[in-house]
Amino acid sequence: MNLKREQSLLRAGKSLGVRVIIPESPEDEVPAVMTWHESGATLELIDSPETWPTSLDANSFTVFGWTAEGNPFSLHRVLVRRVALGDQLQKVSSGTLCWDDHCFPDDKWTKVSFTTVNQAEWWFQGTRSHGDDWEAYRRGEREYHWTPTDKLNVKVAGGDLSFSQGFAEKTELSSVTVRPNASLTVTASRPSTMDRLHLDFGIPLLALVAFAADAPDELAAESYSRDFGDERRRIEVWRGGRGSIQPASRRTFLFLAEDLHDPARSIKRWWSVNRKVRPALGIFGDHLNMGTTYSPGRLLTLVTAMEAYGRVRHSNPDFKALRKYGQVSPEITKCTNRALDLLGATRGYLAHLETNAKRFSIQEIEDSVFDSTRRGSALMQSCLLREVGFRRADSERILSAHYSNWPLPAATVSR
Repeated sequence: MNLKREQSLLRAGKSLGVRVIIPESPEDEVPAVMTWHESGATLELIDSPETWPTSLDANSFTVFGWTAEGNPFSLHRVLVRRVALGDQLQKVSSGTLCWDDHCFPDDKWTKVSFTTVNQAEWWFQGTRSHGDDWEAYRRGEREYHWTPTDKLNVKVAGGDLSFSQGFAEKTELSSVTVRPNASLTVTASRPSTMDRLHLDFGIPLLALVAFAADAPDELAAESYSRDFGDERRRIEVWRGGRGSIQPASRRTFLFLAEDLHDPARSIKRWWSVNRKVRPALGIFGDHLNMGTTYSPGRLLTLVTAMEAYGRVRHSNPDFKALRKYGQVSPEITKCTNRALDLLGATRGYLAHLETNAKRFSIQEIEDSVFDSTRRGSALMQSCLLREVGFRRADSERILSAHYSNWPLPAATVSR
């Protein structure tokens, strides 16, 4: 019933007239206006419901609704935002909008599909003709024909992964843009909630692609389904806080999927390491998602990921132990003993106001945040490159090339 048209209007900033209820009181249906913005969905209630929560301190709840075209949707973890005259509910909001069905946060699903913003650029593989200059094709300078490779299937703890690719077509008023897309479909070993599937499979995927791109990433598409006997259900999920990240250029990636010696083995290894050190890899992805913004908070995020990874994976959170495992020369990462000692001192000062004036002044520590963050990130990258199967020579070649246009700074002696 024209769901795509209604979704397009909502994404374009338009409002939709809807009817909504809370599952506990289905008879208390009220008309509302729904909008979608950066932080999620908002409902402006036209009539005040009698049975809905009316306190700004109320626990979150679930809302079911229907668009004017009759398309069902659900809002999860809804919060009261505005109340008039003490008990007249006027506005609620939610960071999670589910299309195509009415569902609860604790409903369980057997299959999930994720697509990240940079996944297609990272995964782009296939049989190519008329040259292999993808950037020239994107500029319209070269004709391009492409036949995708077969799906890559990988079995990991908790489910079966299937990586696939194809083409997505975006139609504008005056043109049609065609670009490759890629997705990960997971068949879970047992039915699980959206939150659990997102934690077990969405976060590792995001962390992997952000690591490979050395750039911010986010989920661009997310859907869940289940098939229990005669019951077949599917939902498409929109989450607030997404939509601002643009795809990175393949030329700036740390490595591409086609660079992996054995993609299936590398992906299996990544999921295994993630399971052991969780949430370290996801936190490292959070650091990468800060893009070109460098701050004390970003350094603490990075160091948290590094220490958690080292403590669990190698039984040693010391940065020098990570350097030994990564096997990349300090000439490339600039992670000399002094640089790593400065990183540790900076972490201690920022987190606990610890100082070691005999070794580093407070000014030196504060001035080092930017450079220490970049060096620490390269050190973590060296470890993760080894985790996904790159040999020492490969890792050194990759990191040398990656940082050639913006060289990592050495930690110099200031006094």
